Amino acid sequence: MHDTQIAARGLTFDALVDGPDDGPLLLLLHGLPRNRWEWHHQIPAMAELGFRVVAPDLRGFCAGARPEGVEAYHVDEYANDALAIADALGHAGRPFHLMGTSIGSVIAWWLAAKHPDRIATLVGINIPHPGALAKGRSATAATDDSQSSKLGYMDDAAKPGNERTVFEAMLATQGVSDEESEPYRTALDSDEALRAVYHWYRAVPMWMRERLDPVPQPTLFIWPTGSANVAGASIEANADFVTGPYRLEIVENVHQPALQAAPERVTPLLLEHLREHALPAPFVPPDFVAPRALVCDDFRLEPLGPEHNERDHQAWMTSVDHIRSTPGFPDGNWPSPMSLADNLADLERHAHDFVQRRGFTYTVLDDADDVIGCLYIYPSRDPAYGASVSSWVRVSHAHLDRPLWQAVTDWLATDFPFDTVDYDPR
Repeated sequence: MHDTQIAARGLTFDALVDGPDDGPLLLLLHGLPRNRWEWHHQIPAMAELGFRVVAPDLRGFCAGARPEGVEAYHVDEYANDALAIADALGHAGRPFHLMGTSIGSVIAWWLAAKHPDRIATLVGINIPHPGALAKGRSATAATDDSQSSKLGYMDDAAKPGNERTVFEAMLATQGVSDEESEPYRTALDSDEALRAVYHWYRAVPMWMRERLDPVPQPTLFIWPTGSANVAGASIEANADFVTGPYRLEIVENVHQPALQAAPERVTPLLLEHLREHALPAPFVPPDFVAPRALVCDDFRLEPLGPEHNERDHQAWMTSVDHIRSTPGFPDGNWPSPMSLADNLADLERHAHDFVQRRGFTYTVLDDADDVIGCLYIYPSRDPAYGASVSSWVRVSHAHLDRPLWQAVTDWLATDFPFDTVDYDPR
């Protein structure tokens, strides 16, 4: 886990990141008066599952993303920031997984409802769907424990000049150690920062009466009862605003930030949700052991790794046009020339995939131990096939293209667990 910066929408967001660059994107939105640090207990565990985990500071919470004016803190702006951050991370137009807590939960509900094609799965902590809050307000209006009164602190939080007093009061009620909360004091210890952060509350009247559709994603909602700013009626109504699979988990006697106050209770719930709804189906069965070699008369195969870098780089760099014309490489754009260092990074990625059983890449060697080709076995995007397979040989060994294809085809049938494979014939 490390800090980074992400440029999006003309702003620069500080963020905590972890996990493989090519893993499914999981975006985490923090609450107020906190920042990206709120997720530090959970990020490594999620990354261990294979996700590219990114927890950015929301606008206002870091110096590089602190625009002027209340209108810049409409919930739409936060939502568009999240989409732009995902785009900047290589997920333009693609769905990603989303979790939010406190005001981050509000933004997450907004995103999931307004951009259902971009959000694959959803987690909200503490604050339910805005429609559920509205329903809760109506149901509790005549009671001593109304939803409106539970959110009464928002009026004080919205008053200009009251930011530091409210900030200190909010930190005092969190009930976490000084070590856990000190990063918030450090990051937000200026009038400029606090003014921007509390613009959230000043902007709420701009959108709070807008009707928000139910969300279709698989959704987990976690309610820490100790926070006391959400009525039970609102929690009960939340299920009415999720059309996809929905799970409610009530964490008794825990105050916000639940992620820090009770990570031993909250983190397993998040990991269970990801395992059930966000992880792709395993590429191979748990007991499958990938073969380490295939030996034929004119060549042999072994797992591709960093030790092959110079030989692999030289093999394909001298055969670009030949490879582009090989069946299975139809777009004519791959491979493209790259440096030896970039090639090494690519080989390290393939080796990591092999260990993680996400894909199996083999180098093809001749009797002199020179690299003469490569074989790739990865999940197919077409559900009709258990695997997508492609192979190439260098132009000097073009006569081995069909023998390699035949040997691999037979090998796949006997030593791999796929009923069907997509492997262009020769």
